[in-house]
Amino acid sequence: MHAETKAASAAADAPTPAAEAGPQEAISGMGDALHALWEDARGAVTDRVRLLLLELRLAGVTLVQLVVYAVVVAVLVVTAWLALVGGLVAGFMSFGLHWAMAVAIVIVVNLAVAAWIVVAMLRMVERIGLPVSLRRFGKPAGAAATPSTPKEA
Repeated sequence: MHAETKAASAAADAPTPAAEAGPQEAISGMGDALHALWEDARGAVTDRVRLLLLELRLAGVTLVQLVVYAVVVAVLVVTAWLALVGGLVAGFMSFGLHWAMAVAIVIVVNLAVAAWIVVAMLRMVERIGLPVSLRRFGKPAGAAATPSTPKEA
């Protein structure tokens, strides 16, 4: 029994590998760990930046495609509108209306619809200035900055 206690005591007193390493080696090991951590973090950030750049490039190409498609659609819609207007003029003429009067009616209707759309757009313009947010966070939209001076009695 006494021999077992001596063996256990000798094992407890034996230096461990970490205790055998000097302070310089422990610092070097910590430096290596920090360097590896830095490299991993840098690699993760680099990968995310590359992904962001690729997605931005794809978004730019997609935006260009959308603009091209919008132009094509606009041309097709204008062409269809011109065909509809031509059909209306032809229809008016088939009822015996003079071609000049038929064209005049179509022009007046077109201008009336355009005026209605312009009025609707002008009503929408005030929303661009964020009036509710400006009232909520400060002075009302369009309010002039006037210094407040006390009235003299």
